[in-house]
Amino acid sequence: MAKQLLDRADIVTCNKQVRGEGMPKRKGFLRHRREGMKCIYRPTQSQESASRFALSHVMNTFFQGSAADTVAAVFDVSSSDPSDEELDRLEQVIERTRKEGR
Repeated sequence: MAKQLLDRADIVTCNKQVRGEGMPKRKGFLRHRREGMKCIYRPTQSQESASRFALSHVMNTFFQGSAADTVAAVFDVSSSDPSDEELDRLEQVIERTRKEGR
């Protein structure tokens, strides 16, 4: 009986933590495993993959899917001017996109 209660307490502790992380866990962004009385959370995808997903969501939600409007907004809200290196990188991306016909 004591073992069953301890196991149940572990689940309750884990569930309380899951409740705070409920949305990311339900959407598949997090997975967890129990270690004793605590849960260890890990992302289900790389930071790059999650960043691309989030940016795509923002772009489609607020900028009707327009990459140009999204980039323009980034520059509008940026606290500093882009460096020459950043501008060169953007030029390369634009040129590559033109060549690929996207």
